[in-house]
Amino acid sequence: MTIWRDPSTLIFGANFIRTMITRKQRLLWDRVNWAKDFLGKVIEGKRKCGFESKRTPGLVELLVQYGEKPEEKFTDEEIKDEFFTFMSAGTDTTSHLCLMCTYF
Repeated sequence: MTIWRDPSTLIFGANFIRTMITRKQRLLWDRVNWAKDFLGKVIEGKRKCGFESKRTPGLVELLVQYGEKPEEKFTDEEIKDEFFTFMSAGTDTTSHLCLMCTYF
């Protein structure tokens, strides 16, 4: 559902969504911003300090290292978006697996 078809947008208008009127929405927005800031610091640290070659690289390291040419490299915002996509997809599939295991 797009933001323009959302019932709260149709009832209250687009400014309702932009101003984050409810307390829960503000709290969620603050937590998302905190997570993005934290991930930005991790990315910055990985770029400054380099990578350990003795162990298997993590998801953030792989995303930072991706691309041989400078135009193929991910920006920090793209890395954050990809990381959160992987994390939410992993959470969704794991919760679904746990549900199926307990149901059957």
